[in-house]
Amino acid sequence: MQRELYEKDVTVDVTVTDTFSGIRSVEWTVESPYDKENNQSGNVEISNQGAFSSGNADGWSQTKKDKNLVTELKKSFTVKNNSNEINAYQNDRPCRKYIRRRTDIQY
Repeated sequence: MQRELYEKDVTVDVTVTDTFSGIRSVEWTVESPYDKENNQSGNVEISNQGAFSSGNADGWSQTKKDKNLVTELKKSFTVKNNSNEINAYQNDRPCRKYIRRRTDIQY
C-alpha cells in the first residue's frame, strides 16, 4: 500500500485586488511535475459592464466593485496534488492596457 504524502486536500483562498483601474482578467494555475493528473488551470474575463464575460467563473466572487469596475475577486481552490514541488500562481490584467502581473501563491 502506498502512503499518501498529504493526509488531505488543501484549500487555498485567493483574493485579487486592483482598486486603481479594476480587474480585466485573471489566469490561474496549480501544478506539480510529479502529480500532473491533479494539475488545474483556467482564466476568467470581466466585461466593461462588470460581468463575467468568458472563461471559467465557477467559484469566483466579485466581492468589491466601483460602479462598473470590478476591484476585487475571491476564490477558494482545492489543491489535490499529493507530491512535492506544488506551485500555485495567478496572473491578473487590470483594465489599463499593457500591464500584466504574476503572483506566486503561498499556502
